[in-house]
Amino acid sequence: MKFLHTADLHIGRLFHGISLLDEQKQVLQQIIDTATREKIDALLIAGDVYDRNIPPVEAITLLEWFVNELTLKHRIPVIMISGNHDSAGRLGFANKQMAQGGLHVFSSLEQILSPVVLSRDESADFASEKVHIYGIPFCTPSEVNKAFEQAFSSYDQAHTFLVERITQQITQQNTQQITQQNTQQNTPSVKNILLSHCFMLNAESSDSERTLSVGGSDRVSAQPCAAFDYVALGHLHRPQAVGFEHIRYSGSLMKYSFSEHLHDKGVTLLDTNQQTIKIEHVALTPARDTRVISGKLKDLILQGKTDPKADDYVLARLTNTESLLDPMNQLRAVYPNALQIERLEKVSATPGESSREKLSRSSHDLFADFYASMTDEGLSQAEQDLVNLLLDEISLEPEFSYAQSGDVE
Repeated sequence: MKFLHTADLHIGRLFHGISLLDEQKQVLQQIIDTATREKIDALLIAGDVYDRNIPPVEAITLLEWFVNELTLKHRIPVIMISGNHDSAGRLGFANKQMAQGGLHVFSSLEQILSPVVLSRDESADFASEKVHIYGIPFCTPSEVNKAFEQAFSSYDQAHTFLVERITQQITQQNTQQITQQNTQQNTPSVKNILLSHCFMLNAESSDSERTLSVGGSDRVSAQPCAAFDYVALGHLHRPQAVGFEHIRYSGSLMKYSFSEHLHDKGVTLLDTNQQTIKIEHVALTPARDTRVISGKLKDLILQGKTDPKADDYVLARLTNTESLLDPMNQLRAVYPNALQIERLEKVSATPGESSREKLSRSSHDLFADFYASMTDEGLSQAEQDLVNLLLDEISLEPEFSYAQSGDVE
């Protein structure tokens, strides 16, 4: 059987105040195209389906379209868990009824021992096979304590407890399966997949993930999950394996911060028709990429005039040391979606004391910086002397004279 694993869709996300709904729909269409091309048996979504507990109507409409395309049009089941950005109660509304149409939502701790069971009968191409898909929705230690009358103080304790409850059930089922195989022929093989939304210890994070707790108590161990055939994780936005090759984050749908600009976003394709599950990364390409560019402002503007992807979301790291006049608007003339500027070098400036003498000298420095930013070359000594003379003369004119008492901003 084949599955696609994705997570952290964050439908309805704003990026520096810009709605990403159009880009998200375009990337979700790529998932649909991959699902139909690969003839997958189900799509696995490991939490953070929405970006907010109470998503806007437009985000709900987009998710409805996405699910309908898969479950109704292409008859591909969707199995999801709630994440820390989701409202579990809202996401899991009417989940028993929705499951009849192919949408299975794990949003309650009461569901962790009730897997979605998918099967494929023996055919010329595939052996008889069953896959049990378990889901642990995002939950805090206090929620686990309340549901199971425990007294856990860390996420690791709570998560390990839930995983061990599932693995105990799997062990019992495996024992029963062995007994059946001894008495029956062609008993289908069973593989077990777990969906979980958590922060695995030693995994690499990025700036766009919401902290679950302070002090590192939100980290959980990968070791208790090792017995599963595959673990589909959500929460961290970089695609990566943690501890074991089969325990993986698929990564987020798109780049949701500039710290993710080097991430290779995509979905994970699973093929269970082998002793060890085959794992493959399938890239997703949004209409606009998220990039970091660096250099002097004038060089970046020149580069932008011929950049074939000038519409990308851009963070510019400027190496200029002089003061710049409205660099963002200058940059947006060629990179219309430039969203942020960082200065890599310390900008030279003269402190602006309020005395006439200091203000006069500061004006000289500011004009020299302005000239350099406009022409990319400094004033010659003769030009500097002329500018100094003109500024000194202007400062002596009555209409431009400085106040004799009191500070001037």
